[in-house]
Amino acid sequence: MMPADWRQRLAGFDALLLGALGDPGPGSDPERYALPDSVSLAPLLEMRRALDLWACERPAVPLAGAPMPLASPRALETDLLVVRENSEGEYVDQGGRLAVGSPQETATQLAVFTRVGTERVIRHAFERARARALERRQGQRAAKAFPRDDGTAAEASLCLVTKRNAVRHAGALWSEVFAELAAAYPEVATRHELVDACAMKLVTEPWAFDVVVASNLHGDILTDLAAVLAGGMGLAPSANLNPADRRRPPLFEPTHGSAPDIAGQDRAHPGAMMLTAAAMLEWMGVEDPAAAAAAVSII
Repeated sequence: MMPADWRQRLAGFDALLLGALGDPGPGSDPERYALPDSVSLAPLLEMRRALDLWACERPAVPLAGAPMPLASPRALETDLLVVRENSEGEYVDQGGRLAVGSPQETATQLAVFTRVGTERVIRHAFERARARALERRQGQRAAKAFPRDDGTAAEASLCLVTKRNAVRHAGALWSEVFAELAAAYPEVATRHELVDACAMKLVTEPWAFDVVVASNLHGDILTDLAAVLAGGMGLAPSANLNPADRRRPPLFEPTHGSAPDIAGQDRAHPGAMMLTAAAMLEWMGVEDPAAAAAAVSII
């Protein structure tokens, strides 16, 4: 899928912009060259891991004229950011298959969570919540008030998502680290949701969320749901970052895949790629004013 020296080739770039991976479609063409999903997605997962791009950011903000599946007018107030852990968890590819093809075939898939990986992504999520609060004070983002347990309100909120009632060891680690870090961000309201309850609440009240932080698998699922609430996968940008080391080239990609179900129908929308490119230029704009200006012009 990639040349052996892919990492050396990519390491010198300031940023990477990736198109869609997956089945090229159309699904009705039995002669199309289609690889198994696990093979076609492998380069993306390997780039995230090898380049140590441990934070995935996926915003969801409804755009004017986009399809809105929710009837409530408050759905237009949705402005959330999902920060997904991007380097470990359920996607570490540890496991295997025994006795393949036999009635006794067994597959194992190990999820790995480390304190360092958990801490850095949760800390980054708190920093993003803090930055969004500043944007609200400066008028760059619509003002909001997020309730706290003590009855007061905050300008920013961070929701931790786990499945700690069933996946208790990983859930306990994430919950403990979250509580420890929250003490350093008193201006950010905090909450916790089980992943199934979070999915339900994203549908019933997406406007109540600000920043969400979740594991690799949970974040992957919730961001697709959030994308649809904001107008569809064709409008969903995504960024894979190493916020602690700007020397590592970040990887920007639209959230959608290759969409074989609509291939050849002139229905593909460029919005996700345009917004992804804008996010890339915004990242580069920290060091390059021309890139920052270009990002604004796209948006």
